[in-house]
Amino acid sequence: MNLALYIVFGLIVLISIWSGYKHGLILSVAHLAAIVASLYLAALLSSAFSNEIVSGMRPFAEGFLDHQVATEVMPNLGLVGDSDLSVADTLEQQPEAAYEFCYSTYRAAGIAEKPAQQMAREAQSYAAAQHTTVSDGLVQVFCERMAYVAGTALAFILILVLLLAVGNLPNLTFRLPEHEHLDDFGGALVGLVNGLAYCMLLCWVLQFAGALIGRDTLEDNIVSNILLKINILTIGVGI
Repeated sequence: MNLALYIVFGLIVLISIWSGYKHGLILSVAHLAAIVASLYLAALLSSAFSNEIVSGMRPFAEGFLDHQVATEVMPNLGLVGDSDLSVADTLEQQPEAAYEFCYSTYRAAGIAEKPAQQMAREAQSYAAAQHTTVSDGLVQVFCERMAYVAGTALAFILILVLLLAVGNLPNLTFRLPEHEHLDDFGGALVGLVNGLAYCMLLCWVLQFAGALIGRDTLEDNIVSNILLKINILTIGVGI
């Protein structure tokens, strides 16, 4: 899977560079603007509507997270204790272990390190604010975050396709007159930026997909680590 990720990154960048070279500087810059606009419109839509499906996700999320807790988290944290005690009772007896419990559960569920840390804090805050158990907060935050990320990704694709389709309707070619080399190579350079933007967005989504691609795949990949460190594209999307 690690090799496949390198190949995907390489293909995205190469196709984007070729597209930028082919379409020229002006259209490549317009494409970059469409990427940014699509992302933030998608984030707004997802934040407004993604919570509508959280209640439907909870039964599946509870089963999935309970499996991670029982098979990996509790034994690894040494919280097995009395078999007659529930997770809630165990955490009530050891409240200092709540953060590590939430963090370890999210990591076991395939969430990357930084999002898992943030989600663990949010789960504790939710439990305290709603006067409920840490386990309930764990499931609620997991469902909210997964719904938001999936909704943002889906809306981004749809909005971007729509914007690019509308932009292509006039079938116009925007070129810099008497500056062919600047147009071609400038377009290729902006195409590279577009490709890196797509790769950053892919890494952002894959932070929450460790259960599908492998828990450590993203963190073991040199390119994805660099992209996540320089990723300024998703700063405003709330994660």
